[in-house]
Amino acid sequence: MVPTKRVYREVSKGKYELGEVIETKLSGNRFFVKVQYSDGTVKRMPRSHYSWLKFNPSFYFIPDGYVIHHLDFDPTNDDPSNLALITKYAHDAYHMKHKVVEVKIMIDDLSHEYSPYLEPLVRFDKKANQFYVRIMEKKHGIGRRRAVYTLNGKRFANEEEAQAFKDTIWPPEGQKAKSIA
Repeated sequence: MVPTKRVYREVSKGKYELGEVIETKLSGNRFFVKVQYSDGTVKRMPRSHYSWLKFNPSFYFIPDGYVIHHLDFDPTNDDPSNLALITKYAHDAYHMKHKVVEVKIMIDDLSHEYSPYLEPLVRFDKKANQFYVRIMEKKHGIGRRRAVYTLNGKRFANEEEAQAFKDTIWPPEGQKAKSIA
C-alpha cells in the first residue's frame, strides 16, 4: 500500500524525517502548510495532517482510506487534541447524520424519490370511496400534484392511516422524516 498523504519522508531504509513548516496559508475554510525537508524539497498539505502526525509519532503517514476528523467541526482548529484519525467511510457516515436525505415512498409499486415543496394534504375521494394523500413535488424543476392511495400496495383503510403516512413524509415541526421504502 502506497500512502498518499505523507508528512514524513523516508531518507533511508527505516529512517524517516519530519519536514519543517515554512509557510501557513488559509485556503477555503482550512489551513495548509508548506513543509520543507532537509534536501530542499517542499510539499504542501493540510495543516491538520501535519499536526496529527507530528503528535502521533507511531504513524509516518495517514493510511489510505483514512481521514483526519475535527472533533469540534471547526476545520481551522488543528490542535492535536481536536483531531482524530478515522476511516473515510465512518467519517462520511458521521457527517451524513446531519444531512437532510430525501424520503423514498412507494407510488404505483415503484420506488420514487419524493422531494416535497408544499405540505401534503389528506383528502377523501368520493368516487373511489377512499382516503388518499395529495403530494406536491418538483421534478426537473416542474411542480406537479400526485395522489397516493396506497402504501406498499396496501390501500389506506381510514383517515388515520392516511394521516400517519402524511406525518411520515412531512413530519410535525421538530421531528425528522423517516424513510419508508
